[in-house]
Amino acid sequence: QVAKLAGVPDSVIERAKEILKGLESAGSQKSAPTVSEPTNTQAEADPKLLALQDELRRLNVDKITAIEALVMLDDLKRRYT
Repeated sequence: QVAKLAGVPDSVIERAKEILKGLESAGSQKSAPTVSEPTNTQAEADPKLLALQDELRRLNVDKITAIEALVMLDDLKRRYT
């Protein structure tokens, strides 16, 4: 919900939902399942989307506060929309 409010593209939100669903279905397994890359070519055709994906991969969400996350989302929104 926060990502949508921040203006994150719908395709990114949908991919995040897919990943979350996979993680939730893994249950109490010791290691999370490997998540494959999207199969569509949208990311390949959009350099802004590739840059956004790279930034999101580098985030360590376990080490930031909720306020820091909101600030980061606002920054991403301004730069990528």
